[in-house]
Amino acid sequence: MLKGLCQVATVTTVCLVGVCGQHMQGGGAVGAHTGGARAQRYGSVSEYPYGFFIGGSSVPEMNGVYVKQGPDEDALKHHQWEVAFKHDLSGWWIGVAHAPSNAAYETVGGKRNEWLLVDAAGTARFGHVGETVIPGAGVRWSHLHRDGGTAHGHPNADDPSAVSESAEASDDEEELPWQLIYIGDPGMVERLRQQGRQHKHTVAAAIEGQNLPELTGSDTALSWDQTPPANANAGVEADLIHADALWIDGKREAAVTALEEAAALAAADSPWKAAILHTVKVDRLRMLRNFPAAIDLVKTVLYSFPAFKRALHVAGMVSLDAGNPIAASSHWTQLLKLDRKYPQLCDWLVRAAVDSRRDSNQQYFRLLELNHDFANDELKKAYRRQSRLLHPDREGGSTEAFEAIVAAYKTLGDAVMKSEYVRGDDIPRVKHYNGNQEQPVYEQVERQFFPERFGFEPFGDPFETKRHLEEDRYNKMPAEENGEGVPIGTYLDSCRGCSVNSLSMGQLLTCTHCRGNRQIRVESSIRVDECIAGDVIGNMDGQLVCETSPTAAMEDMSSAANRGEGDNRDSEDVGDADDNGSGDSQQEDIDRRDEL
Repeated sequence: MLKGLCQVATVTTVCLVGVCGQHMQGGGAVGAHTGGARAQRYGSVSEYPYGFFIGGSSVPEMNGVYVKQGPDEDALKHHQWEVAFKHDLSGWWIGVAHAPSNAAYETVGGKRNEWLLVDAAGTARFGHVGETVIPGAGVRWSHLHRDGGTAHGHPNADDPSAVSESAEASDDEEELPWQLIYIGDPGMVERLRQQGRQHKHTVAAAIEGQNLPELTGSDTALSWDQTPPANANAGVEADLIHADALWIDGKREAAVTALEEAAALAAADSPWKAAILHTVKVDRLRMLRNFPAAIDLVKTVLYSFPAFKRALHVAGMVSLDAGNPIAASSHWTQLLKLDRKYPQLCDWLVRAAVDSRRDSNQQYFRLLELNHDFANDELKKAYRRQSRLLHPDREGGSTEAFEAIVAAYKTLGDAVMKSEYVRGDDIPRVKHYNGNQEQPVYEQVERQFFPERFGFEPFGDPFETKRHLEEDRYNKMPAEENGEGVPIGTYLDSCRGCSVNSLSMGQLLTCTHCRGNRQIRVESSIRVDECIAGDVIGNMDGQLVCETSPTAAMEDMSSAANRGEGDNRDSEDVGDADDNGSGDSQQEDIDRRDEL
């Protein structure tokens, strides 16, 4: 999209397309620095629109549809307006105001008029240079501080240019209108008003849980409380400490038995105490991967306490680890109906959605027989076990299965790759007829269950302009010098701000500024031990990668030229080695890599 602001000398002057052209948005809408990859057509305008759409501001009352109408005498009495547009719901205004007769008053940009954004209280909050039909977006606007700290942002008779220093210091770019759309069709204005009201209704319905499944439970449920009473928690504290000590000591079966014995004793005294202990036992059974027993027990808990939030969450974890993401999502949406702020609930809903869309050879947690909240030491043990079991030279193994195990180990063992995997970043996204891709899975889930986190966005991503600005600023920032102990490599010629951090599974090299194509600076990371002997770390289009050392490459070429007939003999020797147990040799290589 063309960047630039349509700034004209008078309202009858048209923009020069290619210099300040605006992005036409469907039926007569023009975008000022807006997002989206939809099909484009360009045009210019010479008249004020029927309305505007503003998005991307952290001030929620500012975002939405503005409709052209006569200025309200009370809200806009402090300025002389050439044209004004009122927010459909919040009472905010946007419009062009003339400079007052007071000679000391200075408009934004020093023009004869200026664009203003005025809140419902009549305070001019933001200003933009005037003498233009379409104002720009983002930092083209500025915070206004004309009142010297008084209640209204109208011209101050005593000192019209008075500025509150404390207010100016607190200016926040997040508040600016990062998306501003000119709407030249009255029918489109009306459609947007209806869509805006529908979005508001959708958010209200989501918050009330109208579209979420009802809780399931018996008619004779012992309690519909969501959390146990305080005395019940206190009453089982000693039992939980004892069971945890056994578990940490490696006596896991004994810990499960202790929880069951304590629950049996507590049941007569307090069913809530038994429910707490049984829920912890369910979680321990899950960690032992005894899913049938865990599922049966958590059903019993929820039968008596259908709204017990902790039990609902554990039920979701059991279902997900057992390979039933649909059931997991059902438990978590029931929990969502009770508590929209339950910790990490959105993350687990995303995991369930991602898991349900993956092919069997990409189910890395299941391939390694790991729970989704596994510990680091469990990963290595699982990899050893499954790689031996599915090695292509073992009965029942195959190259395809073995490669899937290796991919699972590599992905789940890297913090960045694991984060991208559980979010579903690698899942292909459908491309629509207009060129747009569907939203990634994590965003689809968040928009479905937490629409209140997103504003009304009929024109796509409202933050594209903001991201471009931040990228531009980032690229112009001076890079920090490289830290001590960074490994040698060709990347040092084009990467700066590099440092090495120790991880449980090796060292991670991170560079904050690696030059890519078009000289764009990119942040990139790589595990140092990914590079084998003879490799060095290089920079490929801003991404740190392992590449053959130039010196090693020259040595290989020289060695190959001098070997001559010896190559045939070497090949025969390799063949003999393969005939004498290559499977054992490969497995020894795996074990050695694990030890490293």
